[in-house]
Amino acid sequence: MSDVHKRCPLCFQELKQTRENNGCAAGVDCPRCGQFKIAVPLLGNLNDEERRQLAGVTREAHDLGRLTLLITEESRHDLIASVPRRIQERAVHLLAAIARRTEFFGDRVELFREDDVPLVYAKNFDEFASFVNYLDEAQLIKRDTWTTGPSVSVTVTASGFEMLETRHPTGAESDSAFVAMSFCGSLQSVFLEGIRPAIKDDCGFRPVRIDLEEHNDDIIDRVFAEIRKSRFVVADFSQHRNGVYFEAGYAMGLSIPVIWLCRKSEMASAHFDTEHFNHIAWESESELRDRLATRIQATIGMGPLAGGTG
Repeated sequence: MSDVHKRCPLCFQELKQTRENNGCAAGVDCPRCGQFKIAVPLLGNLNDEERRQLAGVTREAHDLGRLTLLITEESRHDLIASVPRRIQERAVHLLAAIARRTEFFGDRVELFREDDVPLVYAKNFDEFASFVNYLDEAQLIKRDTWTTGPSVSVTVTASGFEMLETRHPTGAESDSAFVAMSFCGSLQSVFLEGIRPAIKDDCGFRPVRIDLEEHNDDIIDRVFAEIRKSRFVVADFSQHRNGVYFEAGYAMGLSIPVIWLCRKSEMASAHFDTEHFNHIAWESESELRDRLATRIQATIGMGPLAGGTG
């Protein structure tokens, strides 16, 4: 496989790019966007906003050591759906990225004008600088005075570390994923052929569905305990069971990530309090498996059981 001189399809920086899978996908190693793969038909066919959003997703996945993302016509919509939208949420992503580079309390970290813009899904350096200033004014970091140089030094404060710690639930290192869904027999294949293999086989987490767990506890107490121990929750709202809404809301109250699913034909009946969330609207078990695995890898990462037999 020979390298060919190319530009990154997301940020247009010059780089060495290789073609893989018989020309079906291009492998990219970009100092700004990280390592990822992109389907050849998408090369040159993304608009500016899609490129900006995907650059943030691929960079964060790369920095977190997640599985190399493959951007296809199908997966790009789910990857973009995982992009943080609110200002505070994007600022916390930047704070977390700085903390990951910090080797010890008080360590000074360099943020680079050109290459670190995707850390906060910013459109340009001016927007990136505004987020750095936001964190500084909130006393979550201390930064040096801005200069015309290529970088600025920042230090995460005690308050910054405390914020990150409070935003991570006790199950942050957990190998389990709680599944909230209707136990109706008509949805068994959805769990067995879609949800469970996506969580376990494709992403390396242990799926927990309360009706499949043996226990002597009160069912509600057991639900609470399992959600608290979980790294994330997968909630399928097909048939719109009240219990699923309740369990997803409980997880959100604990700052545990929730991945929203619903059969496409039933999305019109979604409750108005939740319809604005980025649901994976699925039509078949195989489609659900592929899209759920992509969403988990993009937003959570690979689990501790990946490649194992757990």
